[in-house]
Amino acid sequence: MPAVEIHSITKTPRICGGAACIHGHRIPIWILVNYRRQGASETDILQAYPQLTKANLRAAWTYYQSRFEEIDAAIKKNELSEEDTAAAQKVSAFELPDDRLADLAKTRKPPQWWYEKDENLF
Repeated sequence: MPAVEIHSITKTPRICGGAACIHGHRIPIWILVNYRRQGASETDILQAYPQLTKANLRAAWTYYQSRFEEIDAAIKKNELSEEDTAAAQKVSAFELPDDRLADLAKTRKPPQWWYEKDENLF
């Protein structure tokens, strides 16, 4: 990755779970790559994230090209499986028996980084 791009991407352990992000923003590279995979253009992404620039997106694409396995794993980790999505569409939590609600509560929780304190916010 060119030196100018290195400073555009940061990884901080307690920010976005340590995922690679656009420097100065809490926008993980995997989110941008996933939007692009779903057919969003750069213009669409810049409209969704007006704080980003074309240079930020170029840095994200460059980072992805050199570390695609890391980003693909993050996308997979953060996506619901097809079965989970289909089940969620068929049944609402209010329709589940109490024992199923307890099971759902055990499996549906935010990732660990959600609970970590970020000193920069306090």
